[in-house]
Amino acid sequence: ETRNIKFRRVFILDVNEGILPDVKKEDTILSDAVRRYLNLPSYKEREQISRYYFELLIRGSRESHIFYVESANRTRSRFVESLIWELQREAGKVELPNHREVFFRVDFSQDDPQPIPKDDDVLEYLRDFVYSPTSLDTYLRCPLSFYYRYVLHLREKEDIAGDLEYSEVGILIHSLLKEFFEEKRGKPLEITQRDYERMDRLIDDVFSRRYGENLRGIPYLFKIQTKKRMKDLLDYHRERMGGAVILDLEKEFTAELELPSGAKVKIQGKLDRIERRDGLIRIIDYKTGGSADTPNPGFVRDPMETWSKKLKSVQLPFYILLYSSETGTPIDTITSSLLLLGSERIEEKELYDGPYNPIFFGQLKDAITSLLDEILRKDAPFKATKYPEKYCGSCPYRVLCGRQWVPERSY
Repeated sequence: ETRNIKFRRVFILDVNEGILPDVKKEDTILSDAVRRYLNLPSYKEREQISRYYFELLIRGSRESHIFYVESANRTRSRFVESLIWELQREAGKVELPNHREVFFRVDFSQDDPQPIPKDDDVLEYLRDFVYSPTSLDTYLRCPLSFYYRYVLHLREKEDIAGDLEYSEVGILIHSLLKEFFEEKRGKPLEITQRDYERMDRLIDDVFSRRYGENLRGIPYLFKIQTKKRMKDLLDYHRERMGGAVILDLEKEFTAELELPSGAKVKIQGKLDRIERRDGLIRIIDYKTGGSADTPNPGFVRDPMETWSKKLKSVQLPFYILLYSSETGTPIDTITSSLLLLGSERIEEKELYDGPYNPIFFGQLKDAITSLLDEILRKDAPFKATKYPEKYCGSCPYRVLCGRQWVPERSY
């Protein structure tokens, strides 16, 4: 890329063996004998080409700065050695006039991330932002993570490994369940032997569309696991959910919520399943992870910045608020629950331990509106979580915060 171009000043970094030249003597695919037979360049010829361009670049510049690392396991390039020998021969002495050693101070101390203030542009953006339960849960755990994800729109690092991503598992299972229960809408839920066979065929079809006909490795094992888990799920529905009437599947709602400050914000969410059961409207959210927590009433006695330990998530009360605001359904006739699909056994976790509790729901609603009010306050900067050991290990932004010292967590 530097051929036929002359520069006034050149900086060349990492001029070490193995980097420049980046030439291996052994070729694991084509031996030297085969290369000669095919009239392909050998490693010696490739090294000569690298040397030619290196020397051409230096001789074509007025000033060149060459950097290399010297350590127990790294040596400077043979190109540098040749250059040094040539300069020594011309000067008639061993010392080099412009040779400098550079040492770097290494500091492994970790400071806490600094809060990010909100300017007028950010506040205007936040006032127009449409809030989802996921965005509020992110803010609840770590306001700084909310800033990186929803204000700066920094995407997570993509993993090109062959493993299935957690998000991909969730998307596939949600799609499968929507397709299966679509046939059950609007009538009392009943699971028969025919449904087990239909679920098996549907899994085959969904996996074929996603991964092709000839499954191998991780997708194949995931398919086998999915078939067993879906059988467990149908058993659970047959034993505990018979008679429920499914009203909607993966339905999106948008509503406007008034905050204690008088501001109004838009809220939005996709409800996995809405059904009528035991005289109540029930909103069900599927969870493919191994565990999920529902709010603990004790959070109201703690400062807001510590709510994540007991409040844990606002998803279930958020869905009730959203559904009631959009449809006009009274709050006391709606409940919500998590259907845990990834735990040891299928389990449904309710928002309420018993019947509707107006005091507890009032506390949950106040928590949601308080979080939104704080997000819109200029004097409330985006701060890092108070519980780095709990949240930073699985956070994609931990390097930005200087919290890569927290052990990485996988779920």
